[in-house]
Amino acid sequence: HTLGLARHWHFASVLFWVGNGAIYVTMLFVTSHWRRLVPTSPRIFPEAWAVFVHYATFHLPPEPNGFFQYNALQQLSYFAVIFILAPLSILTGPAMSPALVNRFHWYRRLPGNRQVGRSIHFLLLCAYVLFVIAHVSMVFITGFARNMNHIVINRDDLMWFGMYIGLSGLVILFLLNVM
Repeated sequence: HTLGLARHWHFASVLFWVGNGAIYVTMLFVTSHWRRLVPTSPRIFPEAWAVFVHYATFHLPPEPNGFFQYNALQQLSYFAVIFILAPLSILTGPAMSPALVNRFHWYRRLPGNRQVGRSIHFLLLCAYVLFVIAHVSMVFITGFARNMNHIVINRDDLMWFGMYIGLSGLVILFLLNVM
């Protein structure tokens, strides 16, 4: 029931997330995968809106093969999470740290003040939650086994192996957090 213990666990997990993100972004650029994520034309906005309208009216739009190419809405969403939400989370998090802002007085003024930083950080959390709900829903709706194979074992087939490995990993993650 102490804020200190929660803060300790939060900061410990942040090291994992930031490290994981740094490796991911490095690999994006080393492998040229960034071309699938970074929009290169303003046409992406009307295309993403058209895809959103399809989804909002409960119709699946014609999809590119997700193993090779993302649709415009996916591309914008993934870009936003990786290159906007994550950096803002990393920048606003330390602004709430009393030790850091006492040492570096200028840092607390980056978001405005500690409460503005906390509010922005919380809104970013809400954006992550909405993204995860939408992402997981779409993985189920558009073909769970095939999408899990894309995500987990980098294969484009309907075998159930990727799904079993992915679900096993989620169960292990859940058990580690419960214990």
